[in-house]
Amino acid sequence: MTNVTDAGVAKLKNLTRLRHLRLSYTGITDTGMKYLDSFPILELLELRDTRVTQRAIADFMRSHPRCKVTPP
Repeated sequence: MTNVTDAGVAKLKNLTRLRHLRLSYTGITDTGMKYLDSFPILELLELRDTRVTQRAIADFMRSHPRCKVTPP
């Protein structure tokens, strides 16, 4: 697991043109997922082996239907 946390993801919020984000093997949780709403054109989100719940992933996918998400 890397040192990326929810607080670290929050610091990325100004990168609105981000297309790919790999957060696998990090400490991100459902709280950190809320910050990902600031990435409107995200195409790929990797979340293998994180603390993100299926519910948070489903919520994200509803608001980002074009983004491919690899579940935890």
